Amino acid sequence: MLRISMRTLLLIVVLAGLMIAGPAKAEISVPLQGVMFHDRDRSGEQEEGEEVIAGLELTLSSGEFTQTLITDENGAFTASVSPGYWSIAVLEASGWRTQDGAPFVFNVTGTETSVELFLGVIPTPETQTPTPEAEATEATEEGTPEGTPEASPEALFVEEAEDGVQLPVVLPVSGVSLSPAVAWGIGFGLLIVVGVVLIVIGRRGRRK
Repeated sequence: MLRISMRTLLLIVVLAGLMIAGPAKAEISVPLQGVMFHDRDRSGEQEEGEEVIAGLELTLSSGEFTQTLITDENGAFTASVSPGYWSIAVLEASGWRTQDGAPFVFNVTGTETSVELFLGVIPTPETQTPTPEAEATEATEEGTPEGTPEASPEALFVEEAEDGVQLPVVLPVSGVSLSPAVAWGIGFGLLIVVGVVLIVIGRRGRRK
């Protein structure tokens, strides 16, 4: 009579159960492909003239799983996802955001052969391109320091001397930039003029 130990019998039962149950079902993995574009009209659809965004940093997450994605030169990104709800967040430090500021959310049922997404984003307020009018106003404000009086032609003439002869005096003129050679020449010329004026004043005094 064939005797079978309890250990051998238990092993036979386990093997039989595995054969009946069949191999474990592999986890479903669905390829994800997406494109990020500048949604200028905020329609949610990529239209003519709405360019793709390269180098945009994204965060793909589901539950405790998180993965960082970077769009390529065509604004595209790829990943693998399993059935469930997923979200794609845009790193606002990159200068872009979703229209409502919330991540994109999508669901994977597991029956898809692939998932394709076209996601539109807009610039953050700090990175929006200013209009030509705003740029011109800003340039004007930067070019005129606050509290600096505007130069006028009269600012280059001076007070009258006691005998009625005007003496030229150099006053600061806003926005004028001279090279050292030109400034030296102007200064030397003014010294000559002042010397001539003083000589004229001296001769008049002697005549009196």
